[in-house]
Amino acid sequence: MRLAGQFWVVDDPAAPSDALIVLGDDNYAADRAFHAAELYRGGVAPVVVACGRMLRQNVSIAEVMEHDLESFGVPATSIMKLTHRAENTREEAVEAAQLIKTRGWKRVLVVTSNYHARRTRFIYGRILPSTVNLRVSGARDSEFDPSRWWQTRQGQKLFMTELAGYVVARWELRTKPAPENETAFVFSRARSWWPGACTKALRDSRFPLPYLIGNTHGFAGFAPRPGAYYSFRVTVLSGLLCTYPSLVATESSVGGKHVA
Repeated sequence: MRLAGQFWVVDDPAAPSDALIVLGDDNYAADRAFHAAELYRGGVAPVVVACGRMLRQNVSIAEVMEHDLESFGVPATSIMKLTHRAENTREEAVEAAQLIKTRGWKRVLVVTSNYHARRTRFIYGRILPSTVNLRVSGARDSEFDPSRWWQTRQGQKLFMTELAGYVVARWELRTKPAPENETAFVFSRARSWWPGACTKALRDSRFPLPYLIGNTHGFAGFAPRPGAYYSFRVTVLSGLLCTYPSLVATESSVGGKHVA
């Protein structure tokens, strides 16, 4: 269960960037804004973009985040608001991509919650052009502890919501070209000693259902399908719809050339 929670967490090393982009819908404690302020004070970027959807005609979440950033020590002159009507992370990424293009930024660090970081990296990796160097930093979230998320109702809710959101994002962006360094899901067949059969949806490698079993640098007993490119870092997943899966999903780096 801990590994399942930790699977969603992404925290790329901070590097000099043109801007920090803080995603909207921060939690009550303003953990995203606090983390972004820490990065700003560390000299990572000269500009912090406060993203947020419109709540009413005259108020937006971006304005609330702007207030939070200022209270955490970011000067108003270094804050840029990005208000929008986006309803999800993908639509917000489109708005952010337009701002990045307009400003001519080439290096951006996107700040979001720890449980939301993997989906964010996937979406922004597909939306932003390859000329933009993307990093994602997952802020510690007071409502989601990867080590014991299943012990609280809010943790369970965030985990399941993120699971569903990730599957939807992969489906919606399935036609977008993948960046060379993207981590992708592929399937491999298990040996006969693991009985049972999954549904047709799980058998279809184009429709991954990520339920984490564990992270490992290899997993004995599984033979990859011909043509799949695997790195040494493999994440083993199982399907949601079967107790003893005959297939497992593995996460592997596709930084090299994918041989069809």
